[in-house]
Amino acid sequence: MTIERCGNHYSANVPGKSANLPVHFPDDPNMQVKTLFPFMDDTALEMFEITLLNHHQQLSSAHPQGVIEHVYVVSGCLSVLADGEWKKIHEGESMRFYADQPHGYQGVTDAVVFQNIIRYI
Repeated sequence: MTIERCGNHYSANVPGKSANLPVHFPDDPNMQVKTLFPFMDDTALEMFEITLLNHHQQLSSAHPQGVIEHVYVVSGCLSVLADGEWKKIHEGESMRFYADQPHGYQGVTDAVVFQNIIRYI
C-alpha cells in the first residue's frame, strides 16, 4: 500500500486492488479508508469512506488555506475536532468545517463509518 501525495492532497492506493476496496493502514488496525472518488484536477475534491474501530482517534494537521471538509456519518456516532472543540455528530447527520487548521475524528461508538469529502481551493 502507498499513500501518495499529489500537490496538497493524499490518496491511499494498494497495488492490484480496486480503488473502491477499503485500505487498512498497517500501523493503524483501527482505521480503514476506502477511496470513493480520487482527487481530480477538474473537480479539486476527493471523497473517502472511513471506518474507525474501537473508539479510535485520528488527528490531522492543517491542510492548505481554504480547504474545506464535509463529513456525513453513515453509521454510528462520530466526534469531530474543528475550530478547537469536539462536536458529536450522529448517524444521518453531517457537518462542514475549514480544514486549514488542526482537526480530527474519534469514534464515539465501537465502530463508526463516515464519508469525508475534501474540497481543495
